[in-house]
Amino acid sequence: MERMGHCIRQAVEEGLWKSMQFSVDGLGLSHLFFADDLVLFCKAELEHARIVKEILTQFCYFSGHKVNNQKSQIYFLAIVDNTVANEIREYLGVIRTDDLGKYLGVPLLHL
Repeated sequence: MERMGHCIRQAVEEGLWKSMQFSVDGLGLSHLFFADDLVLFCKAELEHARIVKEILTQFCYFSGHKVNNQKSQIYFLAIVDNTVANEIREYLGVIRTDDLGKYLGVPLLHL
């Protein structure tokens, strides 16, 4: 997982991955690792989905792990155009959700 984190940080540093900004001058958030889960944050564009998929593919190749698309979910902010959201969801082959649920009893989204 540490190697995946390095790949994500490198993509951010190279400007390929736009992380989520919570304030104008604040730090960007690109990913969160949990015990056996991963949450990725990026701009809702097909090009960013390609970068995400490339990094996940590399990770799976080198680690021997596989992404379970049936357990994977994607969440879009309300401002994301539905056509773009559906294109990204189809490209990644994951389920779209409006609720990411809870982790250790704490909701993952506070909107």
